Amino acid sequence: MMTEESLGDAMLLRPCFGMLLRRHLIELSGTVDREPPTVAELQAEITTDMRNGLELYRPKPTAYLDTRLNVLACNENFAQAFPGLTDGGNLLCWLLNDERSRQTMVEWEDGVRFAVQWWRGLLGQVGEWAWSAELVASYGEHSIFRESWNSGHVTFHRVQPALRLRDLGTGEERVIVPQVFRALRTPNSNNMLIFLGLPI
Repeated sequence: MMTEESLGDAMLLRPCFGMLLRRHLIELSGTVDREPPTVAELQAEITTDMRNGLELYRPKPTAYLDTRLNVLACNENFAQAFPGLTDGGNLLCWLLNDERSRQTMVEWEDGVRFAVQWWRGLLGQVGEWAWSAELVASYGEHSIFRESWNSGHVTFHRVQPALRLRDLGTGEERVIVPQVFRALRTPNSNNMLIFLGLPI
């Protein structure tokens, strides 16, 4: 865990930090006294009303994610937009290991780089735990992950907001703008996100 002293030293050494990196370092310096909840624990916090809300957003692809980019729950449109990525799946694992992700994501490499940099930013909010090192080692088998991770870049939003997706059944392309919010009505709101894909 980065201490306030080491954070201060880093700021002095690099006075021209960008806003995103500055935010990431500040979050890394925070004190996290307990490990984030498991997927099962977070899924148990999703109420019937919250699940009904996923259906109310149809036909927009909508899902609840955790800060490890696990899919906690999603509607049918999300499952169709990202084939193979459903309840209990993991966004990074899907991008790196499921061949359908390459066929679905028109700009797959950009999508992977963004996901890695976003996940790195999210890790700063939950602290360093054994599972994070294990995941980095596992994902590190892929050269595109190593390249993105070793760059040290973090992000909290897409520079290019539009996400181009291909329908594997028809070959038709469509564009959505992903919006991500905190799920505020849960005991572990800091660990739960809402993904909403707005069509354009």
